[in-house]
Amino acid sequence: MGKTWEKYKDHEEIELWRTYRDDKTRDIRDFLVEKYSPLVKYVAGKVAIGMPQNVESEDLVSYGSFGLQDAIEKFDPDRDIKFKTY
Repeated sequence: MGKTWEKYKDHEEIELWRTYRDDKTRDIRDFLVEKYSPLVKYVAGKVAIGMPQNVESEDLVSYGSFGLQDAIEKFDPDRDIKFKTY
C-alpha cells in the first residue's frame, strides 16, 4: 500500500466518493482503484474458471481494471448503493 492509501484510509468512504465526484481528484481515484483491485482479481478468478484454457486470468484482471476505472468515473454516491455492488 502506498502513500495514497495511507492518506485516505481513515476517511469516510461516502465523503471520498462525493469529493471525487465534485473534484475528480487523481489521488482519490488512485485510492479507490487500489482499494477495489482485490475485488477485480477475485471476480476475474471466478470468471476464469468457466472460460476456455486459452483465456488468461491476467487478461481478465486487465480488462477488469479498465472496467473498474470506468465504474469509478460513473458511480453516483447519492444513489444509496454500495460501490462494490454497483
